[in-house]
Amino acid sequence: MPKTNKQKELKRHEKFRKRKAFLSAATIILVAFIGILLSPFYMGAGKVSLTRNDTTDVATNAKLYRMSSTFNPKTGYLVSEFYVGNKEDVNDLSAEKALSNIKYATRAQIQHGTMGNQARFVSTRFQKINDHYFVIEAKDIQPGFNVIRYDVVPELVNSKVETDGFTKNTLIKMYARENKIKLDTNLKPKAKSEYAKNYLAMIIKTYTKKISSSQKKIANAQATIDRDQELIRKMNRKKAIASSSQKEDIESQISDYKQDIDNQTQIIKEAKKTIKEQKENITATKNGAINF
Repeated sequence: MPKTNKQKELKRHEKFRKRKAFLSAATIILVAFIGILLSPFYMGAGKVSLTRNDTTDVATNAKLYRMSSTFNPKTGYLVSEFYVGNKEDVNDLSAEKALSNIKYATRAQIQHGTMGNQARFVSTRFQKINDHYFVIEAKDIQPGFNVIRYDVVPELVNSKVETDGFTKNTLIKMYARENKIKLDTNLKPKAKSEYAKNYLAMIIKTYTKKISSSQKKIANAQATIDRDQELIRKMNRKKAIASSSQKEDIESQISDYKQDIDNQTQIIKEAKKTIKEQKENITATKNGAINF
């Protein structure tokens, strides 16, 4: 029985409806795919590259540093610890407000065998110790991975809160070469409290470095003072047999040496003050570690 015009119209309408539904679904998939391509976690993916041109800035006066990486070749467990802040001055409080409103999306990928092999992502666990310290644990890694790359994307906890220096969609890449990673066959996952101890040890280490640097400044300044004093003695001996015009030049030299001694004495004074402060910081950190 031939189809009526109404039946033909219904059939055309049904085909149009299905085509429209298909195109709508295809559009959604395409938009989602484009979103993935443009996401910070897709950019730079693929083979691991040791070329780094990206920033390590997390916020104003706060950069990201990889402090250590340790690998257990028997279990395939690898842990890396990261510090966020001002490494030159761990007591710098200027980024505290910003860092309290930042969280991190992370992932890791490795390159097994030769550098021509395809990189693969590995299973990881992120542990935030505090606003300045976090840990990324990776597992099922076989020796011979050459390099591991950590992708870190800072994100806002609350987008309504002003966060100085934060830039949306920032991808920070951190690399660790296998031949530079510490090996430990006893390495295993730790509790957050254990990683907190590592954080405090890192803080104390920075204080200790400042003490060592200040001690070197004192030694160098004292050596300069000793030299200047010897030069002054020499100039005084020369002055005893010098003419009037020569004496003026000698007095000028002696004056310069004395000024240098004053400058070096001030350096020693400041260095001693720094040493005192850093020793107090170490004591306070050790005492406070009990309740940290």
